[in-house]
Amino acid sequence: MNNLLDGEKAYSIYNVEAKWSEGIGDRNVSGFPDRCFDGSPDGRIWNGTGWYDMPREPKTIDEIAHLAQEEWWPKYKVSGARNLDDLADLKITVEFKREEVWCLSWFAHWTWDVGLDDSQVLESFTQYVERTQLLDDFCLMGAEDRYRWKGSTTGKEGAEETDPPCRCPCCKERDVIIIGH
Repeated sequence: MNNLLDGEKAYSIYNVEAKWSEGIGDRNVSGFPDRCFDGSPDGRIWNGTGWYDMPREPKTIDEIAHLAQEEWWPKYKVSGARNLDDLADLKITVEFKREEVWCLSWFAHWTWDVGLDDSQVLESFTQYVERTQLLDDFCLMGAEDRYRWKGSTTGKEGAEETDPPCRCPCCKERDVIIIGH
């Protein structure tokens, strides 16, 4: 796809969701929502996560689902984020959302570094926020408040903040530009 949006290169954005079952063990699950139990195998609950993906090169939904299953899932299972010893029934779903220049992540947005200077990047992000505020089904996670925009010295949690956009070593290595908020 890679169309132009307001004169900028736009990429396909996909919502990727992973759902799996895990053993209840001795956890107190009395406050868990019904969706955790609906159709789950005996002694297990459903859990999951999701994210947006914006491939630089065009990919099909099946290719994105395959990458999530074969690359993301094995890394996630050993990431230490959770005790993921007893996981089964993985289901990956991928849905095309829209063509866009910026991609949402957790209280940040990112785009591919295409050689814009900082003022051009900030103008691009301003245009993105203005156009996205009009969508009913989209949360900007605070990006609509320009005073929240920030970069980082290292790209790691707790790092010293910088003026936006972020061009830290982690961003440069991934060839992206991030605006935190």
